[in-house]
Amino acid sequence: MQSQIAAKNSPNKQSGRQQIEKILSRCHQLHREKQQSEALIQSEQLLNVDQPLKQQITRIVVEKHERDDFDRIMEEDLENQLNELKL
Repeated sequence: MQSQIAAKNSPNKQSGRQQIEKILSRCHQLHREKQQSEALIQSEQLLNVDQPLKQQITRIVVEKHERDDFDRIMEEDLENQLNELKL
């Protein structure tokens, strides 16, 4: 009987309260990890939704550069033609 009481009071045995606190702590940690995972999934989904928009913006920028290049080339050509006419 004394050995049973000693075993119950030994520092190696966790009390019910400590066990509950440990389990609750783990539950809170898992809940935080779940929220972080869900946030990451949502951000990845937003990136995937934005992908067509990114492609469209890239295409517009490329087209603008092409138009700018064309305008520059045409301007240079017109300047050259004007200079030839002056000669």
